[in-house]
Amino acid sequence: MKLTLQLPDGKRVSFHVDEETYRLVVDEKDEDTIRYLVSQTVDGEQDSDSSDVPTTEDQSKCK
Repeated sequence: MKLTLQLPDGKRVSFHVDEETYRLVVDEKDEDTIRYLVSQTVDGEQDSDSSDVPTTEDQSKCK
């Protein structure tokens, strides 16, 4: 299975499912794009939607 995401800046990032682990893996050709995006987030830019994502703590309260 393949998945391609188009980013707001027009770049595309492709993923595939690893057949052994069933994990979503970034295609090799797009690894640099992912590294760039991660470095931007780590350097202090916060995703405006990140507060909407439940954390493990939030999920444990729902049980």
